Amino acid sequence: MLEGINLATYDNGLNTKETIINSCKKLFYENGYVKTTYSDICEDANINQGSIYYHFKRKNNIAGIIYCDFLSQNKKFIHNIIGDKYGLQICTAVEIRNYWNMFLNDEKAKKFYYEIAKERIVVESFKETGEEFFRLHRKEYNLDIDDEKLKLINLSSSAIESECIIGLIDNYIHLTIDGVSDFEIRTIYEFMEVSYKRIEEILRISKEIYSKMNVRMNKYFKLELMKDI
Repeated sequence: MLEGINLATYDNGLNTKETIINSCKKLFYENGYVKTTYSDICEDANINQGSIYYHFKRKNNIAGIIYCDFLSQNKKFIHNIIGDKYGLQICTAVEIRNYWNMFLNDEKAKKFYYEIAKERIVVESFKETGEEFFRLHRKEYNLDIDDEKLKLINLSSSAIESECIIGLIDNYIHLTIDGVSDFEIRTIYEFMEVSYKRIEEILRISKEIYSKMNVRMNKYFKLELMKDI
């Protein structure tokens, strides 16, 4: 009997967490991260503020989960389209191109991204996810990168990415979407000590692939392929 009660409690907890996250996806997308209040979340999700604290502690943790969920969705999305034809390096470069196109071409998504970058949520939430990302590359290409250097690469790349979005929107830097995508792709592969020749190849091939793709972001950070390549 107790086991059944515990399972029901666990399921209810998962449902509550999912409800809160879904409400925040909608609210953060429509209103931005900064303007969304705890009261807004409670009203939309039909929960009390204690539930937010119990499951997530603070609003920034929810934003971090939504951001990392988008990264995971983007990775799977691109892999499902081209993963059987191209290796990890090319797929990653196409992911980066799609990432920047989605966030910079959608005004509401761009606002959310800008606000969480300024709050350091991008850097903090990407720590664990980013380490796993670079470990994949280290294993796949037998890169001579120890754990400490891997962490430094991870922190540096996410910090550069955050500052890029802030600099772009604040008009401190002036780059096209292709320009900022190329910069990030080049930077992370230079950090991993990939050869100049190979980086140029990755840039060229990933640009060719992405030029044939037609992807859009629907409401609330959902990706959709409009045309097969």
